[in-house]
Amino acid sequence: MLRTAGRVSPGVLPSLASVGAKRERVCRVSGQRAVPECPAVDEWFLPGTTPPAGQNWYREGALVLPARYAAWRKRSRGLVGDGEQVAATGAQGERAAATVALAVESPRHGDRYELPVGAEAGYATISLRASGRDAAEKLAWSIDGQPFRGSRWKLTRGEHTVSVRAPSGATAVATVVVQ
Repeated sequence: MLRTAGRVSPGVLPSLASVGAKRERVCRVSGQRAVPECPAVDEWFLPGTTPPAGQNWYREGALVLPARYAAWRKRSRGLVGDGEQVAATGAQGERAAATVALAVESPRHGDRYELPVGAEAGYATISLRASGRDAAEKLAWSIDGQPFRGSRWKLTRGEHTVSVRAPSGATAVATVVVQ
């Protein structure tokens, strides 16, 4: 950092706005565009990378996380960030998670990944995670129709189908592209 600072005169670097970046208020919890109820921070985004319109994760002043965070919520004993209590730990949030038998949370359907240039292939992995009422069961994963054992999948180029099956028979599928 000091080496760089020593070579660049003050005022030489372009401002974020001058290169087309746009300042946007985002929710510090969801990362989506802020709605009035959420605590917000200013972030800069390149054209085309602004986050989607915010979904309100706050109800009557309390944080209500989407159902996909139900397992994490249980492990964290309901505390988020600066001690903020998560609402609906045993009611609304759990009820929402229970409405879906099984869903692939990672990777998400439609995700696009790019293999990092210069990194060893073994480091380009993603976590396999599921949510829903059957997600606590022993799950069987498959990638492109082939059984997969483990919790991290090593990325390979192409279009891939990631499937998960619970002993109850519930299944979920996500299709992703790796470039």
